[in-house]
Amino acid sequence: MKSLIKFGLIAVISLLTTALFPASGEISEPEAKNIGHRVAAGDGEFHENLPEDSLLALRTALIGTTDHGHPVQYNPNFYYLEFDVQETADGYLVLFHDHTIKRMFPQNEVNSISLQNILKTVPKNYDELKIHDLTLAQLKTLVLKNSTDERIATLDDFLQGCLDWGLVRPIALEIKYLYSDAAREHLINAYSMFRENFLARTRVFKSKKYDLDPSGVSFFGFGGNVKNSFDFKDAQRKTYWCDRFKEAGFPKIYQALIHWNNLCS
Repeated sequence: MKSLIKFGLIAVISLLTTALFPASGEISEPEAKNIGHRVAAGDGEFHENLPEDSLLALRTALIGTTDHGHPVQYNPNFYYLEFDVQETADGYLVLFHDHTIKRMFPQNEVNSISLQNILKTVPKNYDELKIHDLTLAQLKTLVLKNSTDERIATLDDFLQGCLDWGLVRPIALEIKYLYSDAAREHLINAYSMFRENFLARTRVFKSKKYDLDPSGVSFFGFGGNVKNSFDFKDAQRKTYWCDRFKEAGFPKIYQALIHWNNLCS
């Protein structure tokens, strides 16, 4: 019995040794998450010291900088470039993840005066402010977290940056919070035009783990956000908008995390 136990322990140790120290002598690393999340920037992401969903993060991810070395989009764990879109009070589409602005626009010496001026015109406390409470001009007066002078990015500027700075990986637009038909139409039209230009000039490099639109350009989102943003509770409205997506070349709106589920089905 003792010999069997000893043999078992040796076998287990051998398996662990093989996993941790492969033949090359290098320690194997655990599989990383999709580092394209929020444009690979922000708290807990690849570029922790850059503002998430920003043009600075995009440029760094796609072409790199002196400080950040090689472009992270060439990392094998960069499955797709993910970013989040919301609508401002005056109908512009901007990149922003959170439901409220407080985490990404902290009250500090850089932007406190701008915030105080905004709060004089908006009947809400700072902690309650959302992107849709402010105009693009107001948002542009605020400085994003993890930067000295980086401002919120519009969808149009971001998509142009993807083309200008040489995106070669798949791209996924997450629908967050939309409120007007004009913004919905612009979202579909702008992304469709980008898709056409992007695919015409770019060979998209997809990893084996990529599971969104085969073209490499996708819409996705959490069910509640997409349903609210496009009035899916109304059957006729859902049919209309899902048809608009299909006409623009997007037969599916992939559900976040559960990618095989089509929110337009």
